[in-house]
Amino acid sequence: MTTFQLWWTGVTRPAKAFEELKSKPVPLWGFWVVLVLNLLISATTLLGHYLLHQRPFLESWLTL
Repeated sequence: MTTFQLWWTGVTRPAKAFEELKSKPVPLWGFWVVLVLNLLISATTLLGHYLLHQRPFLESWLTL
């Protein structure tokens, strides 16, 4: 089962999704899921700000 299929199963049938998660290699698989989802969230947030000509929520402290 792919990550997207597992996500959809979690939305539609959570009990089956948890059963499927038991067969996954926990540390490595969990790391990739968290990494990919956070990158997607960051990319869509930044894209939204760019398209709406808005500035980020906080200025970067790295350049101060």
